[in-house]
Amino acid sequence: MRRKKRKKIYFNKKVRSRKKVNYFKILSIFLIAILLVSTPIFIKKLVVIKSINCTSQYGECPEELMITVSTVVNSDLKSTKKQLSEILKDSFLVENFLIQYKLPSTIELDIVVKKPKFAIKDKNSNTYYLLDRDGVVLEQNSLTNIPFVSVQGTKLIMGEKAPDKLIFANQIMYEFNWLYKIDGGEIVDDGLFVQLESGHLVIFPLQGDVDSLIGAIRLINSRLNESNNGIRMENVHEIDLRFKNPVIR
Repeated sequence: MRRKKRKKIYFNKKVRSRKKVNYFKILSIFLIAILLVSTPIFIKKLVVIKSINCTSQYGECPEELMITVSTVVNSDLKSTKKQLSEILKDSFLVENFLIQYKLPSTIELDIVVKKPKFAIKDKNSNTYYLLDRDGVVLEQNSLTNIPFVSVQGTKLIMGEKAPDKLIFANQIMYEFNWLYKIDGGEIVDDGLFVQLESGHLVIFPLQGDVDSLIGAIRLINSRLNESNNGIRMENVHEIDLRFKNPVIR
């Protein structure tokens, strides 16, 4: 038998042509990217700040703050922004801030200054220390329209927190003023002494729960004014809340 000849089948291999890498194009893109990133930084280094304008919600910025920020004048834009940011973040006077550059060489500062909420009066010097809501001393003055607590011989440091008992007494005084329009009270020994317009004396402890103490005096005042039997407000001289059960004298 004759063997059948196998037919050889040939496949045409298509040779894929390799694309040449355009190194010039890649390098150009890389250089452009570097230029875009570095140009603003370079410009900030070239611009020298000659003046700083500072305003707050009250108009001008506090004088002590202006003295501090003015020390960075004549620095380049990048350095000035960095230094101002650090100064304002560390300042006990500043709640919030915005730094803006204004052509050709000016920085505009928009400051939100912390607002005093409490006041402590030193009876010896007649000095009022004004505190923020956390009890940090913001400034001192000879006058204030904020409800205050008087203390005999106290000296507080600017930027530092007042003692806890003074902060607590101020929290009581703040709420008491809102209810009864009383401007101030006085710390004597272990109590806050506050006199009502009617002449009645209310004595608060220097620790505890503010809401509970204010609620207690409101309840007592209401019952003494409404009761037809027993003790009435006109028969009372003093309400002492320093004990577990209020003492009415």
